[in-house]
Amino acid sequence: MKKRVISVLLSFMLLTAIMAGCATAAPKLIVGTMALSMGVPVQYAYEKGYYADEGLNVEIILFATGVPINEAYAAGQLDVAVSGLASVYSLANGRAKWVGEINTTGGMGIYVRPDSPLLSAKGQIAGKPDMYGSVDLIRGLKIIGPLGTASQFNAIRWAQQFGLSSADYEHVHMEFGPAYQAFMSGEGDAATLNPPFSFQAEEAGYICAATFEDATESTLMDGIFCTDDMYNNRREELVRFIRATYKAQEELQDYNTRFEFSLRWFNENGKQYTESALASEILVREYIYAGNMTQPDYVFGMGMTEIAGFFVTDGKIRPRDFPNVQASFADDIIKEALGIDFAVDR
Repeated sequence: MKKRVISVLLSFMLLTAIMAGCATAAPKLIVGTMALSMGVPVQYAYEKGYYADEGLNVEIILFATGVPINEAYAAGQLDVAVSGLASVYSLANGRAKWVGEINTTGGMGIYVRPDSPLLSAKGQIAGKPDMYGSVDLIRGLKIIGPLGTASQFNAIRWAQQFGLSSADYEHVHMEFGPAYQAFMSGEGDAATLNPPFSFQAEEAGYICAATFEDATESTLMDGIFCTDDMYNNRREELVRFIRATYKAQEELQDYNTRFEFSLRWFNENGKQYTESALASEILVREYIYAGNMTQPDYVFGMGMTEIAGFFVTDGKIRPRDFPNVQASFADDIIKEALGIDFAVDR
């Protein structure tokens, strides 16, 4: 009888412990990103335990580009997305909040072979002495690279600099890695590339016909958007997620910390970064943190507004959806998380 009572008590205590554990377990926070510069702070914060320190149960899912991130987000499979230009489509749909910015997006461009006829015309656009191209040389080009990304925007704006449109050339969809491999094997006349492939192309002797900055005249930021449910019903988790991520972004200001962590993580995920390619990327892609957000030239959301405005004129975003982009700028989350103030593009 005594053994039975002890057994019952032990069972009751075990059941109570299990129930208590279930009651206090943090809900899963699913984050979609890419094994690129934008994803580094998220993975860094995860490995350093900063999310766990904030009481968060974060799961990271990696995607090839922003397009499948948008698809997973629209299907309700993500709570938070850390992505690039493709984010603008989710913002324009009016079902997302732009709650953070990760990094600037240097190192992108349109690359051609050293014997490309395009290289016979340079500096034809005022103020752009290093940009190649002309009306006759761009018309009819076959460009390879991913659609729905900053690279497609790069190509469209390059053509527009010469009075052309996306209807004047062919853009064949391929993800960055396959596009670079296909380009090296002789396919296409030009390739839209981002790091590390853009730096690999330069090391291999290919020529950048138009940088993202020259072609688009825009300053783009990779950033963070979340569901309305996260923003409205899980706000405290969101604030803690942003605080931990920005802590990582601040620590990654240290060159050696960023270099060593990024090189390992990129190569673990098949990005095949060389040390020189990563060094080049660090020079042109800056992580955002409290220190540079409070500078006079920083305006939260400005890059997304510029991109959205262009896509309206190009027919990729409906004019009636444009106000949704600026309406999505939820700067209150960062301001609460970091205790700072900064300008917002309204």
